[in-house]
Amino acid sequence: GSNAEEEHRLNETAVLDSLTLTPGVYDAATAVNMAASQTLTLDGQGNSNAVFVLRIHGALTLGAYGVVNLVNGAQPANVFWIVDGAVTIGAHTSIAGVMITPAAITLGANASVRGQVVSTSGAITLDSNTITIIEPFRDVDSHGHLDGVLSDGDFRRWVSGAASLTVDVPAIEAANTSPR
Repeated sequence: GSNAEEEHRLNETAVLDSLTLTPGVYDAATAVNMAASQTLTLDGQGNSNAVFVLRIHGALTLGAYGVVNLVNGAQPANVFWIVDGAVTIGAHTSIAGVMITPAAITLGANASVRGQVVSTSGAITLDSNTITIIEPFRDVDSHGHLDGVLSDGDFRRWVSGAASLTVDVPAIEAANTSPR
């Protein structure tokens, strides 16, 4: 369908600290940061099909001990981070959603992801992380538009397209869970 989601600009400083966002498309012209021990809340407003697209035209850095909190029906499968630059997730930070970048992705020690991290051409570096894979993986183009559903084979091709995959510990927990 063609949901005409209202497009929003992220605040001028491109800082996610203590923000609560409602469903929609959010655009940041520059790099985006969240300081240590901060929370970004995505409020589904009672709609489990609510879609959040965060389109970031630069790097994304989330500080240590941060949280991306989904409330009121928001689902990880409907949260999309479309990032042009490198993604750095701080130690012990908990995030949700599908994160896609052409650049490197680094997850700090014990950071956790409910969703997916995909680099189309950069390295993905993990360190004692827990990644809970959600389905379905939806195709999102560079403008943040949803376009169908990627097959498992497509997802594997995207992941295998990464320049390298570094895993610092042998055991990575991955649970296949379907959204409600």
